[in-house]
Amino acid sequence: MIVVYGKPKSFKSVQTNSSVSWDDCVKLCWSNSSCVLAYDKNNTCQWFKYGNISTVTQTTKTQGFKVAFKINITSATCPTGTNPPTFNNKTASVSLETPDEVTQIPIRVNYTIKLVNGTWTFTFVVKNACPLPQYSFTRRPSMDWCLLPLYTNISQSYDDAVAGCATQGCILTGASNADEVEYLVVSAKLIRTYTISRNIYLRIDGVRSTKCQSTPKTAACKTSSGFTYGDSSSKTIDYYNWVTNAGAQASTGDNCLVVRANGTSSILEDVRSCTSTTALPVYGFVCGRQAWVW
Repeated sequence: MIVVYGKPKSFKSVQTNSSVSWDDCVKLCWSNSSCVLAYDKNNTCQWFKYGNISTVTQTTKTQGFKVAFKINITSATCPTGTNPPTFNNKTASVSLETPDEVTQIPIRVNYTIKLVNGTWTFTFVVKNACPLPQYSFTRRPSMDWCLLPLYTNISQSYDDAVAGCATQGCILTGASNADEVEYLVVSAKLIRTYTISRNIYLRIDGVRSTKCQSTPKTAACKTSSGFTYGDSSSKTIDYYNWVTNAGAQASTGDNCLVVRANGTSSILEDVRSCTSTTALPVYGFVCGRQAWVW
């Protein structure tokens, strides 16, 4: 936070907190991921969310107005120069990440602060992590990820599910951690409220490797390496909860991963046919895409 003499000039709305000191007001803005500016208005804390403040008038010490700009600093020391936060009249570029107030999916806010003729002007560019609110957001070790469950009332083969995800700019995905496994459970519960049968499979990424199709019950074939994946960010079955185990092959050709939602039984993972002819109809699948890139 950079504290300077200034006064908000043009804004849409403001948050007010009369119970905190100016120092605490600055700290409040710093800790709030959506705040970009704090203002000391007659010893009352005011702060502004991104998009709600447009311009700030530069003032002098004698006028007594103080504001605190949130900026990014890469060094351990405060920058030097005239007219902070636009040190030596250079445009300040700032980036922050904050959850959407409705979906809680992250938003990246990139903004600039520019000083012209005694007025600082904010310019904001907002980017959602995922393209639509129907997506859910997760963080994977290699990248941020968006998840999207889709349903149909026509049983889907593995190839159908891959193609269905592609129409949304996605790929068929699975779960890379325990939280994502829980997401699969939630998705199955949601999808079965829309389908003509409540006893269904959901397709997820993962096809038993050619080598393991004839020996699925060996120890090696019941590990993550016993399957191939279209989603390079989630090459694992380590977190799944199985109907039996990863070596399941009730019928020849049962080589594709699914989520089973059957009656009141627990929603679990299984290995079933890659065709559209399965013990239960495949009425859903789970798609994914890299966050921020759309």
